[in-house]
Amino acid sequence: MKHSLPSSLLLSAVILASCAAPTPPSAVSTQKGSGSTSSAQPLSKAQLEAKAAKGDVSAATQLGTMLHDGKGATKDLKEAKKLFLSAAKSGNAQAQFSLGYMAYKGEAGAKNVGEASSWFVKASKQGNARATYDLGLLAYKGEGETQDLHKAFRLFKEAAGLGYADAQFNLGVMYSKGQNVSVDLTKAYAWFLAAQQSGNTRASAAMAILKPKMTKKQITDAQSQATSLEKQITTDTAATGGN
Repeated sequence: MKHSLPSSLLLSAVILASCAAPTPPSAVSTQKGSGSTSSAQPLSKAQLEAKAAKGDVSAATQLGTMLHDGKGATKDLKEAKKLFLSAAKSGNAQAQFSLGYMAYKGEAGAKNVGEASSWFVKASKQGNARATYDLGLLAYKGEGETQDLHKAFRLFKEAAGLGYADAQFNLGVMYSKGQNVSVDLTKAYAWFLAAQQSGNTRASAAMAILKPKMTKKQITDAQSQATSLEKQITTDTAATGGN
């Protein structure tokens, strides 16, 4: 370990907080790449039921999320799972992700990390950043599989490229700690800065830890790299439509 003990411990605590569990299906946060870009007024349960009954897969997924969360409707995990499964079979990436989350958490059935991973893979192949990120978490922690930091880094980088803030943050941690890569504080700072700009609330503290260990040139270079990353991410997410 090349960093002083206090810094290493704090960064470890931050990564553990970030890697606590896969993201809930309803966690459409302010961070970019969260999987929802719609600003339209939410539909009521009755409206979603009407649309879902006519075969609207998106409406079925939204209704499933409403029932899963118990917001706007009485919480019903079994019915939510049924709706997600129907939509997932029709290829809806968000429904596939949600089924993965439920399998991971053991909701409406026993916890099954293998099943969770399988659904995350399906959603990830369609460009769902959250699913890709959660696959990275499973690889990072060695949950349901042998720990594989190389795989975790690759998946975090893929999700980071789709604008997912927590994935960008975790790349910063891996660069700062030399996990799967050589320690590179400039790249770490750049990814933390990108994560901050994408809405990650832990990135500022991480940058505050690194800054005293860096030269002015390293910080300037990191800021330049972060700007380039942001431009590239914006271009890539626009090309894929973001998911």
